[in-house]
Amino acid sequence: MPSELPLIIRRKLQRLARLLRFYAALHGIAILLLTAILLFALNLALDKFFEFPLAVRFIFLPILTGTILYTIWQCIIRRCFAEIRTDQLASAIEHFVPKLNETLITTIDQQNNDDVNPELIRQTLDKTVSSLRGVDVRRFFRTGRIFSLFAISLLCVALTAGACTYHSETVSLWFSRNILLSNEEYPRRSQLLADGFQDGRTRIGRGDSFTLSIRANMEMPLVPETLRVRIGTPDAGYRTLLIDQFRTELQDNTRWRVFSATFPEMLETVNLQIRGADSTLEGLSIEVVPTPMLTEMMLTQHFPEYMQRPERTVALTGRTAIPDGTAITITAQATKPLRDATADVHGARGASLAHATGSVDISLTLPALREETSIEFRLTDLDSLSNRQPIRTELNIIRDQPPIVTARLDGIGPAITPEAVLPMLGEIIDDNGLAQAHIRYATQPESDETPPTEGTVSLSGLTPGQTIWPLSQTFSVLPTGAVPGDKLLLYIEASDAFDLDDSTGQTGTSQRWLLEIVTPEQLKTLLETREITLRQRFEIVMGEVERTQAILQDFALEPLPTQIQQAEALLLESHENESEESLAQRRRELEERRQRILDTINIDQAELGRFHISRMLRDTHKEVYDLTNIVESFRLIRAEMINNRIFTEDERRRIDLEIMQPIQSLMNMDFADIDRSLGILEGLLLQSEAANRPLALEERRRILGMFAELLQKMSAIRDRMASMESFHEVLELLRSIIRQQQILRNETVEERNRRLLDLLD
Repeated sequence: MPSELPLIIRRKLQRLARLLRFYAALHGIAILLLTAILLFALNLALDKFFEFPLAVRFIFLPILTGTILYTIWQCIIRRCFAEIRTDQLASAIEHFVPKLNETLITTIDQQNNDDVNPELIRQTLDKTVSSLRGVDVRRFFRTGRIFSLFAISLLCVALTAGACTYHSETVSLWFSRNILLSNEEYPRRSQLLADGFQDGRTRIGRGDSFTLSIRANMEMPLVPETLRVRIGTPDAGYRTLLIDQFRTELQDNTRWRVFSATFPEMLETVNLQIRGADSTLEGLSIEVVPTPMLTEMMLTQHFPEYMQRPERTVALTGRTAIPDGTAITITAQATKPLRDATADVHGARGASLAHATGSVDISLTLPALREETSIEFRLTDLDSLSNRQPIRTELNIIRDQPPIVTARLDGIGPAITPEAVLPMLGEIIDDNGLAQAHIRYATQPESDETPPTEGTVSLSGLTPGQTIWPLSQTFSVLPTGAVPGDKLLLYIEASDAFDLDDSTGQTGTSQRWLLEIVTPEQLKTLLETREITLRQRFEIVMGEVERTQAILQDFALEPLPTQIQQAEALLLESHENESEESLAQRRRELEERRQRILDTINIDQAELGRFHISRMLRDTHKEVYDLTNIVESFRLIRAEMINNRIFTEDERRRIDLEIMQPIQSLMNMDFADIDRSLGILEGLLLQSEAANRPLALEERRRILGMFAELLQKMSAIRDRMASMESFHEVLELLRSIIRQQQILRNETVEERNRRLLDLLD
């Protein structure tokens, strides 16, 4: 402020400046008090209604502090300590004192101006001083408005202080929560409790259902009619459920309103927030964890002693078969540490389960099992979670079966000689191992006066414990003492080492053979009868070959009448002035065309020919099959002769060299050649070229020749069979003569003895 101004002017300006700052301070303080009260009331209401979590309150604290500081700065410090210029103060005075007529501003502006007349400036100052005398700058301010605002703010402060004093606990709790940032809660008029939660969480198995049970204390002033449950996860989002179904229960002399809701098949962990009346339950979570299961389940089988097998460990499945009388040990590992494990065993006694608390290993031992057994494992982990469905396994018992004897007599018919040797082929099978095997026989004499005999012959080569034993044994009839006229009953008996149920083994038998004992002559007669039957069968095959040959003979490839007429219709046309050489050339060409027509196989002929060839091929295959059966029948006759000790060198030469080998040669060579030739003829018939007729005719003639040669060979074999039959007839005649001689000799001896007795008498 210029020091040259008169004292009165300076004092007026200074007083105005002080009053401006004073009233600005009063106004700022009033605004600050009202702002603080408003922020306090708003924050208290919001915090008490919503009960913000610590994170939100931590954010609100600097906002409140910043708002207060901003108000102090903006409404008090900035306004009270702002610089006020002299010209601004003079302008304010000029505004409220119009009679100055801007002399005060002019005096201040021109105070230091040398270009203005000093006398003029002095006169202006005098006029200004005289005008300011008696002017009170306090009249420039609306003090009533300012003091009213300040009084209102003080009243609000007083009321707020009184309310805080009356609700000191609430204010103290607000201060602790929002200033000191504690986690204390406001007192409630209602009470909610969540059942089943420990430290705000509960655990259930994956896929299980969970029933949420919330109790509301009915003794409190407020009892909620509904509950709002906010459930979800930050990743998947939240949803709100309304629970309005409840029931009333009495517990510990307190009445409770119980709200419940069921969440089926939960697969993931969720968070819960429950609101009812003025109470809120926060920080609740339902943790979904896997239920305990068993892995690496192994079954160790301890077999019965009679099986002579070492113990075996296999993977245990839902259904496992074990041999009868086997003791078992089941070992498994749980997917998590267990608090408890039980095994319900149905069908067996003496089960022993081994498990240590907190361990994952389980061991179950069962004694020798004789019946089907089912086992159900129930597991409980350290969180008291159990598997929803028991882990079930079934043990099926494989009963020990008697040995299976599959045997046949090779080269033996229903009749044998007393010196026969019986070859036995096949196999003996037992599921758990054989112990022994033998042949049982019994002879039944022709006369009832002679007692039957029985016997046993052990089979050699069997090692105890074998499960499959190839059978290749011979049985001699001679030690049995059987004579012609007797009958021999024969079978194989095998037993295993089964010793359970106080048993000494199970027995299996083969089929029973009932054989008739005959003399060598009688057996030869029987075999000769079978040879006659085979010769008749051979003759039938010969007849079938002849019919096949007749089919080929009836099939003609000669030119058809239509082909002949077409060839004859070709005439030589003559031309004038044609040379002899040209005419001869055209004649040759015409002749070639006629020949091609005659040599071309007709389509109908070719189709019929292929049909007949297919039929002939089927016939030849059947004939080869029949001849194979005849050869096999002769082989059996030969084997019977050998096994019955009646096979001689003559018989070997007759059967092997004169019958079996020639028939085998027919099948391997002659019939095979005919089949190949028929295939070639069929291929020629598939083509219609003119050149194929001569080839087809030639192939047909060659096949007919092969049939003729085949029939000639078969006739030779048949004649040898017939000659053998005549030879057998001669032998039979000789045998009858010998029998007659024997009868005559016996009668002669008896007659002599009779006469001798007569003489003695």
